[in-house]
Amino acid sequence: TGEPVQTTIEVRFDPLTGHSSRILPERGLIPATDFDLEGFARDSQPTCPFCPGRVDRLTPRLAARIHPDGRLTRGEAVLFANLHAYSSNSSVSVYSPRLHYLPLGEITQQLLADNLATQVAFVQAVMAAEPQSQWASINANHMLPSGSSLFHPHLQGIVDSQPTTMQRMLADVPPQRFHAYLDAERRTGERYLGDTGHIQWIVSFAPIAPAELKAFIGGISSPAELTDELIGELAHGLVLTL
Repeated sequence: TGEPVQTTIEVRFDPLTGHSSRILPERGLIPATDFDLEGFARDSQPTCPFCPGRVDRLTPRLAARIHPDGRLTRGEAVLFANLHAYSSNSSVSVYSPRLHYLPLGEITQQLLADNLATQVAFVQAVMAAEPQSQWASINANHMLPSGSSLFHPHLQGIVDSQPTTMQRMLADVPPQRFHAYLDAERRTGERYLGDTGHIQWIVSFAPIAPAELKAFIGGISSPAELTDELIGELAHGLVLTL
C-alpha cells in the first residue's frame, strides 16, 4: 500500500563472547520445497567417490605420520584426508560408504558415535605428530539443504596451529563466566533443555544460525579430550535434537 509498517527487531548480545544477534519475527522467507532428495541420491550415487568400490580408490590418504594405513575406521565409519583442505590438517569421514542417502531421522547413535570417534582419533593423531597444532573442530553440512558440496553424508575435521574466530573468542572467556551462564540458564529454565549425564544442552540466547543449540561438556576444551563414553553421550544428545 506504500504505507510504513512498524516491526520489532530484538538485538541480543551473547553472554559468553559478546557477539550480537538480531532476532526477527517469523516471516516465512524460506518456502517449502518438494525437491526429491532421495531421487537425487539415486542419480548421484553411481559417480560418488565416497561409495563402496570407490572410496578406497578415489579418496586421498592421510600422511603416514598421522596414520600408517592412510585411513581411520570405526564400525562402518571411514576417515580420510580432505582433498580440498581448510587448514593444515583436514579430514573427511563418512558414516558408512553404503549410506549414500541418510535422512536425519535415520542417523542412529551408533552411526554418529562411530563417525565422531574417527574424527577424535584424527585430532589426537595430528596433535601427537604436530604439537603446534592444538586447535581442532569437527563440522558437518548434512546433504544439500545445509549447503554440502558432496551429497554423501559426512563429517569434516580440521586441526591447525591457528584458531578460528569463534575458537579464539571462546578461549578468551574466563571459566567463571561459563559457570555463571549455565547457572543462570538453569535457574530461568526458558532455554535450558537439560543434561544427558555429563553434557548440558541449551538453546542459544543469541544464535548465529536458526535453531541453534549449545552443548557444554564440563572440563573438556578440545575434541582430543573426548573419551568413548563422552562421544557416546554426545551422539545420543545430537540424535535426539536432530
